[in-house]
Amino acid sequence: MLFADTNLLFENEIPQSDRQQINFAVIDIDEAENIFFNEKPVELSEIPAKVKAVVDKFKEKGFEVNSLTIKAFDKTPYYLIDKIKAEVRKTTITYIDVQIRKQVSVKKVSEEMLERYNNLIKTWKEQAPEDRVYSRENIEFVIEVSSKMDFNQMIKAQKLPGFLPNVEELDTIN
Repeated sequence: MLFADTNLLFENEIPQSDRQQINFAVIDIDEAENIFFNEKPVELSEIPAKVKAVVDKFKEKGFEVNSLTIKAFDKTPYYLIDKIKAEVRKTTITYIDVQIRKQVSVKKVSEEMLERYNNLIKTWKEQAPEDRVYSRENIEFVIEVSSKMDFNQMIKAQKLPGFLPNVEELDTIN
């Protein structure tokens, strides 16, 4: 057999499925600028000790933790991220991955909003095309509401008509 001992070369190698990077040290900053280390609240000054504890715990088990992830929102002040990075640099961590996520506010469609939406669309559908009057505010409102409706509201609401102009076209129409 030409390749009989091939398995011997790779039997001590870590399997491909186990090679993924696992973040054992993660700092999260919430919208209110509270800091969490591995999902537990932490003060800025406590970060080096908490990181060292995690690194030491894994070192005892034969693992090396040399990276840390900081997860922040796009509105998080950079000075806060810089302060956290400065605290992390006091440890043995050599790689700091900063991940900025966009803050998404979930706004539900109220019954009043849905009623206004339905009235606008119903009015436009009942009018002859040459009699329809569009305002930027109404078009933006209708588009926003239609994108935020939940499934049940979509079923009950007036269907968004295909004849609505783009917001950019409003300047040339009116």
